[in-house]
Amino acid sequence: MKKSKWPDFIVTIIFRFIGGAVLGAGAIMVFGYRGILRAFSRNHTKSPLILLAISALVGGIISVCKTPYWQTPWYKRDREFDSEVAKAFLHKRQ
Repeated sequence: MKKSKWPDFIVTIIFRFIGGAVLGAGAIMVFGYRGILRAFSRNHTKSPLILLAISALVGGIISVCKTPYWQTPWYKRDREFDSEVAKAFLHKRQ
């Protein structure tokens, strides 16, 4: 009996979402730190936290959507296609 690829795929999706959320929240903190600090200094905590949550969600969704096709459970390896891609890549680099 073949081993199912779905558990690996689900773990990949979870880790990609968490990593993307961290990167999304980090990006908004880097680019919007002045606004966040200004809001916190004026005791406005709701809007910066909502902004961080939205950017984390967007980062996680983008990260999940960018999952390579070869990590999906429905990917079937095609040796001819793989060799053509490798040939094109090597030709491009030279």
